[in-house]
Amino acid sequence: MVALLIALIYLISAGLLLITTARLHQPLNLVVAGCLWVILFGLSLKFWRLGGFTLLYGLWMLAMIGGLYGLRYYFHRTK
Repeated sequence: MVALLIALIYLISAGLLLITTARLHQPLNLVVAGCLWVILFGLSLKFWRLGGFTLLYGLWMLAMIGGLYGLRYYFHRTK
């Protein structure tokens, strides 16, 4: 049950970052993605303290943001 809850948290935050990155224009989406990262990581710190879940969650969100911007750059470059 706990693993399902953790997977759900990861997927919901990934979807939120995906929608933010895809729908907003270039300078604004980076600011909003950064703010979302700070807010979600702060909430994770508050609820679960600094531990394995929080560190992996922060790295997961940074990887999502970096990957989405990498894909955006790749697709704009290949047009």
